[in-house]
Amino acid sequence: MIKPFLFIIPILLIFVLSFLLVNNPGVEGVFWLSLFAVFVLIEKIWETFFTSKQKDVRKYQGDWTLMLTSVMYAIAGFLIIFEFFYTDKKIGLVILLAGIAVYIFSGVLRYWSIKTLGNEWNIHLIDSNGGAKLIVKGPYKYIRHPIYLGHFLELVGIALTFSAFYSLIFIFVVNLPLYIQRAFYEEKKSLKKFGKEYIIYMKNVSFILPTNLLKLRKK
Repeated sequence: MIKPFLFIIPILLIFVLSFLLVNNPGVEGVFWLSLFAVFVLIEKIWETFFTSKQKDVRKYQGDWTLMLTSVMYAIAGFLIIFEFFYTDKKIGLVILLAGIAVYIFSGVLRYWSIKTLGNEWNIHLIDSNGGAKLIVKGPYKYIRHPIYLGHFLELVGIALTFSAFYSLIFIFVVNLPLYIQRAFYEEKKSLKKFGKEYIIYMKNVSFILPTNLLKLRKK
């Protein structure tokens, strides 16, 4: 079951933030960035568990990639927070604004993707019993996995907002490969669902970066 995980992570984050706030009251921007962290947590829980059109979304359904990427996302979040509190960094305005901009862009990209998927939006990767429809519009005209790109950019934006540059290494080395692995796992499911239709889609649309657009511009 995913339900215990759903409650443990936010409780632990709030406890850690409360402890760090009490013991590090003089850290620059600590109050507002702590509020930002709580906002990110609430938004993430809502997006992950309450936007999916799938039934029993909080029940484990054999999708190990979801559990793994979720756990590593949480670990990256804790690393960002601890780096912010214990490396005594000053928050630069340019980096702060860049981080917020990347974070907002990632949210817009994921929201656009979820709205485009409509009833096809599920957080679990499970075999379809029929009736599934391949979505090739919206952001899916340009890349096959905009939501995973959005999750990655979200972590990058949060790290920049907190000036957590060491945590960026973890995000690139651990989180990014895991999102790519999950995308490959999804593609195996999609090939079973859609067959030749998805093979054609793979040939015409880029994997996770809009490289096809760059090729068209060169032409």
